[in-house]
Amino acid sequence: RYKKQMLASMEKAYNERDKTESGRYVGEYIRNFLDDEPIPGISFEYEFMQKYVPEVSLDEVNALAQNWITETNRVVIITGPEKEGVEMPTEEEVRQVLNEVGQMDISPYEDALTATELMEQTPAPGSVASQNEREHGITELVLSNGVTVVLKPTDFKNDEILMSAFSPGGASLYPDEAYYSATNADGIVVESGVKDLSSTDIDKLLTGKNVRVAPYISSLTEGFSGSATPKDVEAMLQLLHLYFTAPRQDMQAFQSYVNKNKMIYSNLLSNPQYFFLDKVSEIMSQDHPRGGGFPSAEDWDSIDYEQAFEIYSERFTDASDFTFVFVGNFDVEEMKQMLLPYLGSLPDTDRDENWKDVGVRYPEGKIDEKVYKGTDPKSQVTINFTGYFDYDKKLVYHMSSMTDILKNRLIDVVREEESGVYSISAGLSAQRRPIG
Repeated sequence: RYKKQMLASMEKAYNERDKTESGRYVGEYIRNFLDDEPIPGISFEYEFMQKYVPEVSLDEVNALAQNWITETNRVVIITGPEKEGVEMPTEEEVRQVLNEVGQMDISPYEDALTATELMEQTPAPGSVASQNEREHGITELVLSNGVTVVLKPTDFKNDEILMSAFSPGGASLYPDEAYYSATNADGIVVESGVKDLSSTDIDKLLTGKNVRVAPYISSLTEGFSGSATPKDVEAMLQLLHLYFTAPRQDMQAFQSYVNKNKMIYSNLLSNPQYFFLDKVSEIMSQDHPRGGGFPSAEDWDSIDYEQAFEIYSERFTDASDFTFVFVGNFDVEEMKQMLLPYLGSLPDTDRDENWKDVGVRYPEGKIDEKVYKGTDPKSQVTINFTGYFDYDKKLVYHMSSMTDILKNRLIDVVREEESGVYSISAGLSAQRRPIG
């Protein structure tokens, strides 16, 4: 499996060898200068990998691991908080645990996966209801089930196709008490898998392929993001189809998802920087329950398993109001034939829905608030100016350009000339929905 992953990753870099980005060369030169790492070039490395990686046997890797992992060169480092009720293990306790594990009879991992493909049968294809050629080389399709597809071939990359999909609705259609079930429904399904395949099974079946597909449910929309190499685009479309039609329910995966996130977020607010960001979100949203702060343990516990799965199913039960955008190295006619079975067969209930304005608004007037957290002698300052306006792309472009100039001046004067700060920046955030 790992051989396939290595070769697939190398093949993607090899296929882009005439369009390698500057940053990759910089990294090569730095490692060559600092570590004497050779720079034979991607063509040599690819041919070298193809020739020698298949010759490496599992027994050889296991033998190497046995030589590396010994009882005489081992260092154990344990970190933890200094607070009442937390007792660190003693050296003797750690040695005892290591000895007990070393004496255990641990059987090798057995792979129970029997499937060899994501989908055994290709769905019956839909048809193209209309096709329009737009400016800038864009082709717009409407399929028989109402799905809109936008295709834009490019030659910026040789081995990449990007996908994005969106539909109005999102978490805005659900009450505040279901907010965390709605916004985490996508992550729970990803953790659970599709059909009878776990997330681990999916990774195994995609070994050797460069494919990424991720569903999302945001405040006002739901959809997908994804990418694939041209040769793996069918696998991307298959996984996309299954996330629509066959999300998998798995209580154990749900519990794992919630527990992992509770653990991650449990200590965030003890960090002064994260505490500050959470406070800013609270102020800027007037403490709205959907204001964008960090979830608490109670918020994670409020997620209902059945409700989350029901919300996910509702968001993706009707594909007729979805728009899919594909950009990359493909032929329009070939891509169109590939899309018909996987997108043209998606469910269509022809429902009419849109997102809702849930009432998150910036505070009015001047607010000056100080937040004290941490012991380090340093501070962080945020100054926000807000206002409502009629969203206009040209206006936003000009405002963004002005902000870039301001950022450079701040660095030149406050950082360089005055030595007044460690870092300083300026940024613009402009939104069109729910209001400008």
